[in-house]
Amino acid sequence: MLNKFFESPYFPIISDYAKILIPSFLTYLFAKYKFSNAKKHEIYEKQFTQVYLPLYLLTKQYLKDTEPPAYDLYIRKVDKLFYRNYVFVFPKTLKLFAKFKCEVQPGHMSPYLISLFEYQVSSDYNKLKAQLGYPTDSFFDFFKRLNTLDKCMYIVFSVLSLFALIMLTQISHLSCR
Repeated sequence: MLNKFFESPYFPIISDYAKILIPSFLTYLFAKYKFSNAKKHEIYEKQFTQVYLPLYLLTKQYLKDTEPPAYDLYIRKVDKLFYRNYVFVFPKTLKLFAKFKCEVQPGHMSPYLISLFEYQVSSDYNKLKAQLGYPTDSFFDFFKRLNTLDKCMYIVFSVLSLFALIMLTQISHLSCR
């Protein structure tokens, strides 16, 4: 069946169209994804500056740094923040905040729900921070920000420490015999 297709009079025409359409389609996909990054970056920037940076600071201020936590004031401020910037808030954060609000009303606040909401806010904040290229808490990002001399010193120190560790294990292994 495949031989009949290659021997048909339409095969050269189909192959000519394929030679034009396949590279065109691939170029379109490449251009689409290449130029959509600027839009994504703009949205991430708005999410970070208008929602998650203020939300992170509010969470840190009202839920972690105050004794007892000021839940009512926190809920009013976060409600206002979400109302103004609803389209930039991740759905999971909205769902957890709705549960958080429902738990506060009866007065029996679950520590698990508080920690879950705090974790969600901080993880969204850190994710957006990393996507926008802001400094993060990982060692690799710290290493990238070092100047060349400090990078060389860290590399030499790491290699020498590894060599010393290997030598210590060899010495301890020989002394056990």
